[in-house]
Amino acid sequence: MRNQVTRLLFFVSIFLLLSQSGFAQNSPSWLRYPSISPDGKTVVFTYKGDLWKVSSEGGNATPLTLHEAHDFMPVWSRDGKTICFASDRFGNFDLFSIPAEGGEARRLTFHSANEYPLRLQHRRQKHRFWFG
Repeated sequence: MRNQVTRLLFFVSIFLLLSQSGFAQNSPSWLRYPSISPDGKTVVFTYKGDLWKVSSEGGNATPLTLHEAHDFMPVWSRDGKTICFASDRFGNFDLFSIPAEGGEARRLTFHSANEYPLRLQHRRQKHRFWFG
């Protein structure tokens, strides 16, 4: 009797473990670094190393970057027209900018150390970046 109870508990625990791992694969656990636009209408986030954009109301996300490098930590400009992010496209993490509607990413820093965006400001038609 005791052996049957032990066996039943073992199979129940295996079933629960497998059902939880299946659930974890369906949940969006790869979503990281959300950044809300200045007008509050759009969210940019990192998903599996690329930047994605979605309405703050919900809906389908569209990719902003699809690159083999790791793109992450998006930061909006105050006017909502530009997104700055870190990418390791050249080995270390440099800063890049991309139009909020998508397009070609432009490299902004060329230092050999890793750089991450904290805040983006516009002053007299020039970008000023705060990074660490």
